[in-house]
Amino acid sequence: MSSPLDRYEGRFLDPHAFLGRSTAAQMLYDDYANGTPIVDPHTHADDARLASDTPYENPWAVTGQGDHYVYSAMRQMGISEDLITGDGDPREKWRALCSMMPSIGSNPINFWLHNGLRHSLKIDSVMRGIDGRNADRLWDEINDRLRDPEFSPRGLLKEQGVVFLGTTDDPTSTLKNHGTLRDDNDFQVEVVPTFRPDKIVTLLSRKKDLWSYLDTLSEVSGIKIQNFWDFGKALDQRHAAFLEVGCRATDHGPDNMPTKGYDNVSEAYRIFNKAEIGDDISVDDIEVFSGWLLGRTAELNAAADSNVVMQLHAGGLRNMKTREFFAKGPDIGYDGCRNNVNMQGYWNFFNWANTHQLFDKGLRIIAYPINSKDQDAMASMARVHAGNVFLGSSWWFIDTANGMRRQFEDAEGSLLLPQSHAGMVSDTRSPITTLPRHDMFRQELCLHTGEQIERGRITPEQAINQVQNLCHRNARRLFNVPEPK
Repeated sequence: MSSPLDRYEGRFLDPHAFLGRSTAAQMLYDDYANGTPIVDPHTHADDARLASDTPYENPWAVTGQGDHYVYSAMRQMGISEDLITGDGDPREKWRALCSMMPSIGSNPINFWLHNGLRHSLKIDSVMRGIDGRNADRLWDEINDRLRDPEFSPRGLLKEQGVVFLGTTDDPTSTLKNHGTLRDDNDFQVEVVPTFRPDKIVTLLSRKKDLWSYLDTLSEVSGIKIQNFWDFGKALDQRHAAFLEVGCRATDHGPDNMPTKGYDNVSEAYRIFNKAEIGDDISVDDIEVFSGWLLGRTAELNAAADSNVVMQLHAGGLRNMKTREFFAKGPDIGYDGCRNNVNMQGYWNFFNWANTHQLFDKGLRIIAYPINSKDQDAMASMARVHAGNVFLGSSWWFIDTANGMRRQFEDAEGSLLLPQSHAGMVSDTRSPITTLPRHDMFRQELCLHTGEQIERGRITPEQAINQVQNLCHRNARRLFNVPEPK
């Protein structure tokens, strides 16, 4: 049955349809953004699968499995948990995912999955939309692609134009997989670990789990941890081990940004001792120990020859459904956004780093907002600490077209975006959505910048510089990724 809306057939996923109201935006996208190499310093890519290059088992494994964005959307659609995180058959999970797609509106998942299947796996039929009616045909078509070596885990990275990718790794990681990736001269994508020590903070109030974690850290570091000082030595050892296999960044996502404790070793010692004997750990204890861990890591980063970048994204309210957390674990879509992120903590931490001359030693920090109301404050911090603190892309709950657009519009009033914006990171868990996430950022950037040209606010040269810097040049400089020869 025909519809007046049929006139828009073929516009879906067409960047020119999106950029259509600005000719300048189309030119910027075509000539300076689209197809540029992707530098993606923060992802949740599976280093074990990349090391072995083991093919993905089925379409669910490359679209929904492990992706908390998809999990959350499926729950909102009333889909049974058995078909989300449960033991349901992967094909049934895929059918449930496809069946919900016509109802998700313009949520970013719509763009990420359709665009990812089209550009990463060359499934052109998704241009007509994914739904329950074509789920089985797509299942067969995607499975055929996944059996092709061109679309292996490594192949998918190359297909998407990725040249540098950072995974997210606990200090207890053996880094064996990263050693394999580093030593493989035939694989041209640089995959490096990112040092993320947050987990120890969450275990302070769980004595049994704490000591189990410390036993693992002892084993991998070769340092028997019997007290706080041993823990500090083990942390130092793992940081150095990460650098040996190419680590360029540390990552920190405290529930709230600590306002104190950055170099308070005596208090950190006291809190660690309380934790190891099972005493109650207060909210203030958590803040102080989190602060000490940030300070200790910042000192290690500044001392490193490569001046490792520090990534900060505070303010997530994690595991808000505790029953489900204890039943299934973290990172399955039960996290929310804190409304009262302590911006004073960011100010205090940056000032502490400056006072202790860590910036003079080369420490660089990227602050990522996860709430749109925090973007102006973070931009002003990057302005004050220019050259050392950079504004990160809109993160998590504002990793959307609107969140990105608001950031460009609001932050440029106090910040030189071409100099002090760190560029895009995907934070992806799905192996086919790295490019779509970067592409959404690039389209919004070109639309915003193109409209500025057409309104006579900037010159073409300024526009080109802004687009190129935010698409890849700033990230290359920050993470020491060489330009292509």
